[in-house]
Amino acid sequence: MLLAVALVGAGLFVCCLPITTEVLSRLTSGSENPGTPFSHEELVEAANAIRDYTVGSHSLDELYAMMANINSEELEERLSLNNPEPSIESDTIKQAITELGGEHIVDASAISHLDDVNGVLTQSSALLIFLGILLVICLIYTGIRSGIRWIGGVLMAGGILVIALFVWLGGWAIIDFNGFFAALHGVFFSQGNWSFPADSLMITALPTPFWIGMGIVWLTTTIVLSILVLFIGLRLRRRRPKTS
Repeated sequence: MLLAVALVGAGLFVCCLPITTEVLSRLTSGSENPGTPFSHEELVEAANAIRDYTVGSHSLDELYAMMANINSEELEERLSLNNPEPSIESDTIKQAITELGGEHIVDASAISHLDDVNGVLTQSSALLIFLGILLVICLIYTGIRSGIRWIGGVLMAGGILVIALFVWLGGWAIIDFNGFFAALHGVFFSQGNWSFPADSLMITALPTPFWIGMGIVWLTTTIVLSILVLFIGLRLRRRRPKTS
């Protein structure tokens, strides 16, 4: 079970990398909202800033800086500023950004959800590190007490378990991605603050195809690692025990 959790966690780690969001946002951002007021590059910038706020620096100032940058023309007109990139340190600027509302900003409800996601991932990361250390200890103990072939058996069992689980989850996602997405969020965010208007900046920058791509990355990473672990386990299991 510890090995299975580690394999799933490895897939999650790859999903949280900046390069993953960069690539997927360039492929998908804005694809479901052709009427967006933002260019594709601005939506990619928004997607990366949202990722950084969620799993990176968690800096609200940097999130506001992104919103100020992609809405610079609207802010200049609203505040009669000559500087197209006004200082984000000003409370006046932050208030003006908030007043833009609608599809122009990541609003308070979206930020609240991102805070919830950050909390879940922060706790999960600490737990995964602890379980990873425990896994190494258990594997070493198993090897010393029962021999290398038992480690092979553990690796095989963990790989098979995760492959079976992800094949089932992948099938569910292919058949009903929206239902799968809703169920997944329902487990971690039972308060239900994860649904947003289709034209909101959150959904425009991170549309359904983005999350489908993220699921493919998670599935592929975990399955590949599981197959590798299974193969290593099979090799170890086939080793003949040493005779005295």
